[in-house]
Amino acid sequence: MKNSKFLYFIFSELNLRYVEIISELLSEHIPVKLIIPQEIRVKFIDSFDRDLINKAFMDKRFYFLATSDKIHLNLFVNDFMMAFNLFHETGIVDKNNVIISNNDLSLKWAKSVFNNCFEKGGIKYGSLAE
Repeated sequence: MKNSKFLYFIFSELNLRYVEIISELLSEHIPVKLIIPQEIRVKFIDSFDRDLINKAFMDKRFYFLATSDKIHLNLFVNDFMMAFNLFHETGIVDKNNVIISNNDLSLKWAKSVFNNCFEKGGIKYGSLAE
């Protein structure tokens, strides 16, 4: 992970492992761009070291969008891999059915999905709130 040049990540629920991964990347000055549900925004941000987040915002390497739309997928993409999974009909993430790839076309597709979701809107925080 520390060899990443960037991280794009869409997720639907707060997971402290996500906070650990993102904190490590931000500590290494790796840009992170996220899409999260508005309902977890405060708890998510409060899970981070405040100095780390403030510095990342000021250095323009931490961007996130909080959306009121229901998120029905998890998507992780960096410069060398992507992982994608959907939900069961019950609304729970299907953690047993994940598509993982390092193929260039898959990475391009995943970035396109992320950018399309990001462009749909929501409230931008941190570096994007300017």
